[in-house]
Amino acid sequence: MKSDYRDSYGEIYVRIKNIIEKYNERCLSEGLPKDPSGLFSSGNLHMQSIAIGDYVVNKDIVSMKNRFYNAAKAKELLLKFFDAMKDARPTSRVSMITYDSLFEAIISDSKELMHSLASLMGGRGKLDSDGISTFAYHTGYVMKYLVLDNTEEVVKHVEAIDKLKKKPDLGYEKVFKAIIEKDEKMLDEGLRYLIDRHKTNKEYKGTPDELFSIPAVALAKLAKLKGIKVEIDDEIAPAEVIEKHEVNYELLDFLKMGENMLK
Repeated sequence: MKSDYRDSYGEIYVRIKNIIEKYNERCLSEGLPKDPSGLFSSGNLHMQSIAIGDYVVNKDIVSMKNRFYNAAKAKELLLKFFDAMKDARPTSRVSMITYDSLFEAIISDSKELMHSLASLMGGRGKLDSDGISTFAYHTGYVMKYLVLDNTEEVVKHVEAIDKLKKKPDLGYEKVFKAIIEKDEKMLDEGLRYLIDRHKTNKEYKGTPDELFSIPAVALAKLAKLKGIKVEIDDEIAPAEVIEKHEVNYELLDFLKMGENMLK
């Protein structure tokens, strides 16, 4: 896949890393803001971009997985702070769209974080669907219960997706069904469909998502965790990333501060 953005991403990657360093420096000198939800939300997005750069620019898979761990940790802290303070603006930050951070936790290879984040997702009434589509709402619950091994709830939400008239991406539904039925052929078809759609998605053009498919990689890894053979290997969903790695996770300072505040 030829990409002008890929050629220029090295400079963008450095700039985003500098932003995160400034977050750390500010928090170390001034402390966390009274409502840190905005910090955790922006930190999550920036760490996701840096994680992609770690692989695309440096081919450093272990560093990439540590960054994804930090990104998912930021969302975990956001949810914990919301539950402790009953405050997060906008409230859509705690909706079931959190499944995108569950993808990050899965890619990080931290089962502990996967289960923690899945357990924190949902159960907030109307806030679960705040500002998101019905598809995203049910996808969030499918991901939650796939990680928590609750097949009955997975099937219920997959059936709800199946009944939707408008589905933004059929690949998700096919992959979900493949995982439930442990169908290798269906899984391969679903993942390839997701990858092909990802490459033609105009919203990803000129963003880090153009270079790396977080959903495809995370769903492939989740299927592999469920004991299903995965044969996907694509420039935006590399087989070497789907493999498990041993990672010594290191948290950013402002995330450590967040954890300490909750103790």
